[in-house]
Order: sequence, then structure tokens, then C-alpha cells
Amino acid sequence: MRKLFFLFVSLFLLIGCTQAPEVAKKSAFKKLLLWEATKGDSHIYLFGTMHSAHPLFQKIPPKLAKAIDVSDAVYTEVDMGLMGQVSMVKMMMRNDGKRLGEVLPKKLYTQLESYILTRNPRFSLKQFDSFKTWSLLSLLVSLDEMVKYPDNKPFDDIVFAFADSRNKEVGGIEQVEEQAKLFEGFSEEEQISMVRETLQSLQKEPELQEVLYRVYIAGDQQKMLKFVDRMMMATVKSKKLQKRLEQTFLYERNQKMATRIDALVQKNPTKRYLFAFGAMHFLDKRSVLEYLKQMGYSIQAVE
Repeated sequence: MRKLFFLFVSLFLLIGCTQAPEVAKKSAFKKLLLWEATKGDSHIYLFGTMHSAHPLFQKIPPKLAKAIDVSDAVYTEVDMGLMGQVSMVKMMMRNDGKRLGEVLPKKLYTQLESYILTRNPRFSLKQFDSFKTWSLLSLLVSLDEMVKYPDNKPFDDIVFAFADSRNKEVGGIEQVEEQAKLFEGFSEEEQISMVRETLQSLQKEPELQEVLYRVYIAGDQQKMLKFVDRMMMATVKSKKLQKRLEQTFLYERNQKMATRIDALVQKNPTKRYLFAFGAMHFLDKRSVLEYLKQMGYSIQAVE
């Protein structure tokens, strides 16, 4: 969900590149999380993205560009067009008549305000007082990148914009409202707990995200799984809550994503799709890949 806050800032400050993304002459990626799946005469591509605006992800790797060029349609998690962005921002706004200053414990509010000001003096927590508690998670994990790379876009947007510039059909496999409601299935107390522990983790190990990006571009799936588990344990202390988060944001969505992919393919068997979702949706057990295999797809990595 990190892209939500990037999109808000782009609209709020009216920043962001309008030029079509470029293909990298020499890719930083050692190995792409890119697969080709076939079922009968149908061929599709699946690509694991990273929800980050880091400079590593501002150009399209050549192999991914080739897969997009031979595809007819490219679908990200949600539609990353203008209206999709506006919908995302709208879903982040509170509708209960309360303010963050009223909902958050005073000590946590002060800690958050201090952290935000030290990372970026242009922002204040008061600017986001009408936002839902869960949206603070997006703010916290995105803040450093917004300061360092204010004109960059998240990798998901880069992929979406590149496909659009190639006149491909573009869209999302999920609705913005679906993603937002996942967070709203957690109580206000649980959301506050996640915000508190995420803040503590970022203060204790601010370099964790950079390390994750290096593991990602190396294409080492096992290291990614171990590293994400470590990050989860650092930001969510409750084992019970960890399991609920995994079930809600990964496993249930993975099955739904795979079902929707198959429905699109069955409806348009000769159309070649590329689906680009967060990398974790394609890794380990109960991944999108595993569910597609159960539906009869043959899947192999694109080397």
C-alpha cells in the first residue's frame, strides 16, 4: 500500500514526471522476478514489482520491456491512471468525523510529528490530520524516498506508464476500494499498534529497506522471503496479528488475483497479458503462481 502515499504527494504538490519511462541500457537487475505461464494456446507474463520510488526502479529493465512489447495488455494491482490515483487518495480520508490528533495516543502523535519533521521539514503530521490511521503506514515507509527522490515514481507506476506509452491496454486486477477495505478490517487499536511498531522499527533500523531493494534486484527469492519475515517481525510484534496480516494481504488476495487472471484469460484466450504485482504475491506457498498451477497453467521463469 505504499503507493497510496506517493500518489497523494504527487497530487498534493503537483509534482511528478509526465514523460514516458525509458528502457535501461544496462539493467541494475541481476535477475528479474519474471515468469511466463501457458495454458492451452494462452500465454501470459507475471512480474514481481517493488512498491518503491528508488532510483534503481526508474527505468524499465530490457527483458521486462520486451515482455510488455509482445503483450496486448498490462495489469497492475490497481489501475494507476489519474482516476485511480484520485480514488486512492479519497479512500485514505477519514469519514468518521474524527481527526488523527483525537484518535492517536498523545505520546505516539508527538513521536510521529517529531519523526516526520526530522525526515522532512516540509511536512507536518497536522497536514494529514484528516487521514485514516492506516494511511500513516504509507507515510512512514515512504517518507525517506520522498525526501531523497521527490520527482520519482513508484515502480508500479513506471511499469503502468511504460505500457500505456506503448499503447497497451492497461488496468488493475483489483479495485482501490478493495485494497483500502483490507486495512479497515483491522480495529483502530490494531492500526495504532502497527503504526507504533513500524515507527520504532524505522528508528531502530533505518537501512532495512535499502537492503531489501538489493536483495530484490539480485532476484534471490529465498533471501527475499527471509528478509520480509524479518521486517514483519520487527514491525508487528503480535504473532496472531502477523498471521492475520499474511492471510488478509497475501494468501486471500493471491487466490483472488489468480482467479481473476484465469477469468480474463478464459474470456480472451488469444490475448497476451502481463500482470505486475508486488513481488511477495509470487513467492513461496499459496502464491499467485501456485494457485495458477492448480488451475492448469504451466509456469517457467524467464531467464
